[in-house]
This record gives sequence, structure tokens and C-alpha cells, in this order.
Amino acid sequence: LKSFDVARSDVGALLDVAEWRDWHDALRRRRQAAHGHDDGSSLSRERWWRWGAGGYSVRYRAWGTQQQQEDRSSSTPALVLIHGFGASADQWERLAGALLAQHGEPLSIYAVDILGFGVSAKPGLSYTQHLWEAMLGAFCADVVLGENGHASVVLAGNSIGGGLAAGVAANLGDASCKGLVLCNTAGVILDRNQLDTAANEALTVAERTLNVLKTNDDAALPAFEPPPGGQVLLDAFGAVIIDVLAPQIPTLLKRYYPINPDNADDALAAAILRDARDPGAANVIGSGAKLPPQRSLNEAFATFTGPILVPQGEFDNVSGPERARSRAEQLATLRDGITVRLLESGHCPHDETPDVVAAEILRWLDAEGLLQRGAGGTTVTVPTAAVVQDAAAAGAPQDQLQAAAS
Repeated sequence: LKSFDVARSDVGALLDVAEWRDWHDALRRRRQAAHGHDDGSSLSRERWWRWGAGGYSVRYRAWGTQQQQEDRSSSTPALVLIHGFGASADQWERLAGALLAQHGEPLSIYAVDILGFGVSAKPGLSYTQHLWEAMLGAFCADVVLGENGHASVVLAGNSIGGGLAAGVAANLGDASCKGLVLCNTAGVILDRNQLDTAANEALTVAERTLNVLKTNDDAALPAFEPPPGGQVLLDAFGAVIIDVLAPQIPTLLKRYYPINPDNADDALAAAILRDARDPGAANVIGSGAKLPPQRSLNEAFATFTGPILVPQGEFDNVSGPERARSRAEQLATLRDGITVRLLESGHCPHDETPDVVAAEILRWLDAEGLLQRGAGGTTVTVPTAAVVQDAAAAGAPQDQLQAAAS
């Protein structure tokens, strides 16, 4: 048995896995019973999927009727929505509703609770971006492209979910992933000097990983060291974070939704708090302190060459408004095919100003030839505030701003 001050004992870890799995399986069965029989007519459905050798239960939501979800005649890619740290698939509900209402045509939309968040299982694993990317890639392959038979996907992510979406897009490739939507995304952006240094002094994460496989030399990609104190300290750290932040969640959410604080409602706060009290949640939250280095967005965008939309909330109180604007400018210059829209919104524009973001997404999909429209399709009209902010961000003359607002 390992020393108690370094990690859980092997026995303790096994007991945790067994007990937590039973608890989350019971939660899944209770939610399935509460939702009752689904006749396929509902526009929003809760579904479950098991991932990996551990058979971990993963909750996802699907919007559009069963008939729309199974419609193979549509050339529009399925939208797969990926939430940020501490959030869940439910945070995409407003955007999904706005997309369906504005499009007026069949549209398949999925949002998944990342393993460790929402009401998905929270097993005693080492949580990293690489684990989550693998899980999300498998979800797209098994559920969206496989079970539901869609030909391709467009991935959308917020905060750390944006960074994960970029990695999954690179992993899936351009044939399966047709586009990427990044709402106030996390992820490292390297400037030109950093790129030159990386090119001269180090290989990319992908190249180093391949070298390990080719040479069987683990030194080519050194192991990421765990934090001092091991798992026991990490669990304790996560529990403290939850206890400290729990009473502040409603206030923090209002701060993160500065333009439309009414959308940071009691239901959102209650869902975040409920999820944080699940068995195993402390380990997940504590993992935020030990996330290993991830490939840069530069590297991901060099591999995924499809179109990218960046609906960026300008008044982001997580990063700070100035940082949000500078990241938007950086993202716009990474390569061709990246469209940036600077919006009057905060860190979660998809939930705070869903009508604006939905209109931007539909207009972008249409411009990229990814949106199928029938005779009943409607014209996408972007709200004036978004147009004015976009023109201002691009440095348009005042007469153009006045024309955009009229």
C-alpha cells in the first residue's frame, strides 16, 4: 500500500471506484425514470452513453425531434456543444433553442456532460485535457457519427471546452469535422517569436508523442509530475475550493454574465452546486491545479484546416475585457479561415446572449456552405448590437458604424 501522505491506498482507490460507480449508476437510473417514456416528439431529450473499458456513464442532451435527428437527407453537419470547467450540457439549452427557432429547418444538436462534470460519472481518474479529448472524440465517433449516422459534425466549445473542441477537431480531421465555433475559448496562443523558438528548440506535442512510439524512448516526452502531496492533498484541495466557492456561485455567475445577469439564474447556480457535491467531484475540481501542458491552438489549427468562428464576449470578467479583446485579435491572425465577432457579452456568450450567438453561427454556417435550407427556411438577421460591435472591432469608420446601426 502506498503511503497515506502520498496518495490513496490501492484498496481505498478501488473502493472509491466501486462506490462512485454504483452511486452514478443509481443517479442515471433515477433520472431516466424521472424523464419517463420518450415518444420521439420532444425537441429536447436526455440520453446516456457508456465510454471506455470502465463503462463510465456519460449524459448528453439532444435537440430536435427524433425524426429530425434520424434524417439522413440533411447535409447540415450535426452540432456538438462542449461546456466549460464546472458547467454542464444544460448551459447550452438557450442557444439550442435559439438555433432551432431562427433556422426554421431540421437541425441536429448535441451537448454532452464531459466526464467528471454535470451528471456524468466522476470516477477516480487522473483528469487531463487529453483524457477529455479522447472521451469527446469517442462520443462523436460512437454516438453522433456512428449510432445516429451523421456524416459530419461542427464542434462548439466555451472556455476550456473551446480548447478541447479545437483538439478534438484536429483529431477527427477535416473529413469528419467541418467547422469549429469557439466562445471565449481557453488554450495557449503562441506569438511569432514563441513559434520561432518552438520550431528551433523543440518538436510539437504531436511530433514528440510519435517519437516516443517510434523509439520507445520515454525521455522524448517526459512524464508530467503530479503536485506535491499526491492524490490525498489534491482531493482536499478540491474539497476546499468547492466549500469556499459554493456560497459565492450566484454572485460569481452574475459577474460573469454582465450584460444579461438575469440569465445567470437560480437554476444555473443550483445545477453547478448539485454537480459539485457528487462523489468524486473534489478530485475533478482539484485537477484544475495539475493540468499538464497542452498543444497550442496554433498547432491544433495547423492540423484542423476547416473554417472557425469566434463569437467573443468582449466583457469577459474571467479573463478581463482587455484580455478578451486581445485574444480575439490574436485568434483572427492565426491563419486564414478564422472569423471573429466581438460581441456585447461576457465569458459565456452562448448562454448570456444566445440569440446573438445563434444568429452569428447560422450566418457563418450559411456563408461556409454548411447550412441546408429548404423552401421554409428563414433569413438570418444578426442583431444590430453584434453588427456594430463587429464593425467597431474591425476599426470601421464612423459613417460605416452609423450605417450598420440604422
